[in-house]
Amino acid sequence: AEDLVLDWCAQLCFALAHAHDHKILHRDLKPQNVFLLSSGELRLGDFGISRVLSSTLSVAQTCVGTPLYLPPEVCNGEGYDAKCDSWALGALLYECCALATPFTAFNMPALILCILSNEPEPLPNGYSAQMR
Repeated sequence: AEDLVLDWCAQLCFALAHAHDHKILHRDLKPQNVFLLSSGELRLGDFGISRVLSSTLSVAQTCVGTPLYLPPEVCNGEGYDAKCDSWALGALLYECCALATPFTAFNMPALILCILSNEPEPLPNGYSAQMR
């Protein structure tokens, strides 16, 4: 399972790097926007709320995305840049390993507080120390 998750991670990193090289932020990375082909390859889809930036140093100011995958910067209202897509990728990969999202709460304010102030539970012991 670990090798598969690492392969998926690499594929998604390449997909995000390609988008970011073209100054496109995905802004809604989540399991429902990752498509598994019969060949085992992944495709990143649903760029419906993506944003094209004028430069690689630009920051998108709108708060969009699926709450469970929002990075702390967006929760703080600081804007959205390429690093935020990377954070969402980490949350997605955590979910692949732990079979649970890294942060959960009963409502949006509690979820935002959890993202801003808590660390996710460690990954299960079945994963290598490097992966954890």
